[in-house]
Amino acid sequence: MPARDRDEGRLHGSADGAHGPDQDLAVLQAALLPAGVPILPRVAVGARYLLAEVDTAAGGDWYDAVVLSDGSVGLVVGDVVGHGVAASAAMGQLRAVARYCLESGGPPAGVVAALDRFARDLDDAHTATVCVAVLDPTTGALRVSSAGHPPPLLLTATGPRYLGRPAGPLATGAAHTQAEERMADGDLLLLYTDGILERPGVHPAQGGDDLADAAAHLRERLDGDPAAQRFCDDVLARLIRSTGYRDDVTLLAVQRHPPLGKVELSLPGTAVAVKTTRTALGMWLAALGVDDLTATAIQHAVGEVVTNAVEHAYVDRPGGPSTVHVHVELTETGVVEIAVADHGRWRLPSDHPYRGMGLTMAVDLVDDVRIDRLPSGTTVRLRHNPNRAVTLSTRPAGTPIAPMPDEPFLAALTSDGPDAVLVVHGPVDVAGAVELRDQLRSITSNGTVSRSVDLSRVTLLASAGVHVLYEARDRSTAHHERLHLLAPRGSTAHHVLELVGLHPLEQI
Repeated sequence: MPARDRDEGRLHGSADGAHGPDQDLAVLQAALLPAGVPILPRVAVGARYLLAEVDTAAGGDWYDAVVLSDGSVGLVVGDVVGHGVAASAAMGQLRAVARYCLESGGPPAGVVAALDRFARDLDDAHTATVCVAVLDPTTGALRVSSAGHPPPLLLTATGPRYLGRPAGPLATGAAHTQAEERMADGDLLLLYTDGILERPGVHPAQGGDDLADAAAHLRERLDGDPAAQRFCDDVLARLIRSTGYRDDVTLLAVQRHPPLGKVELSLPGTAVAVKTTRTALGMWLAALGVDDLTATAIQHAVGEVVTNAVEHAYVDRPGGPSTVHVHVELTETGVVEIAVADHGRWRLPSDHPYRGMGLTMAVDLVDDVRIDRLPSGTTVRLRHNPNRAVTLSTRPAGTPIAPMPDEPFLAALTSDGPDAVLVVHGPVDVAGAVELRDQLRSITSNGTVSRSVDLSRVTLLASAGVHVLYEARDRSTAHHERLHLLAPRGSTAHHVLELVGLHPLEQI
């Protein structure tokens, strides 16, 4: 698919075709994210990006899947606080740094450390979260590191489990570690953003349980079938069907499976070679999961090359033996390589205006075509790097619109004395975070007075609220004061604060 058409086709599900500021932001978001995920011989990669409603379009969710020089695949999912152009710009910069570090051979912990250093000098990236994983498809060796991000979910034959320990977001001074696992054939790893957990009316801890249960159920249905893309689609549909969603949702899955075989054909140099090659190649590409448009392009290009071999290679030996050899494989780095060889000499190009177009068409249909002409015969080598397109979509049909919070955001001091506690009620979403920032600046005199904040009644603590709490903590620390965050175990705030490394006091 031409690049222009691919980019224009990535945003689907809008209520109408109108373009306004919100739609333009969504287009910007699409331009900053990869157009697709790689297709590899030992792992299936799938992704899904669901945009929040148009009034909060262009959020800071991002992902990437990078094929490394040794055949390993790097997987990254991150979340920048807020929405709009600033969040998208920060997301784009973090993605570029992560990709560069992965392609330079950095381990996951090293990539996270580099992102942490970069985020310190980029205000809009402060308290961004990220999870980085590198999988060796051949051995199944898996390395994972994260910063304040929900832990990846590993699905094995024995059940689901979350990987890694909580650590603070980027630019918060947290120490980031690296976990090591091993994936067997059939195992599936899911990276995601918190939008899939923090659905309306669902406690974050319950959201984690729901995700594990849904993923385990769907993984059983995919057993032996490397269909990571369908897995992402089905998990998303299953979890948001009844509750709706508030924030952008990003899913990135990789499933390890036995290696895909090669295509080896040795055919008589007659017209039947073209049909046989097309059929065998079509079945192989379908098993690979290549989309119809790409499969058609590859089949067409190869068909033209085989036709050339049949029509031109053996014209000087009519009635004699003639053979066309076809070899097809997918390399460890995700490149389809095809060789079409004969043992004859091609007829010189004709001056006829309608002849000699086959190779020209093949060159236009795939990434690279090279012709090796030797006394022993001619070999045409074709290379193409297919990707599986990832669609950015808005609310799927039938999905409920996220209900308004049950109660408004409120924050008030318990008294006027020095031991007064700021009690926070309701959702600390983007709007609530703005009010909370003002309250914290006021009651702490910009960090020069120690205070306690009771978060036990918070019903939602979004990333914008976490960002505000980190800001307030850092202001207090700079003045040798303390900001005590109070949240009992089991509360919404406690779950989120533990995840992002703020570690609340549990006694209220």
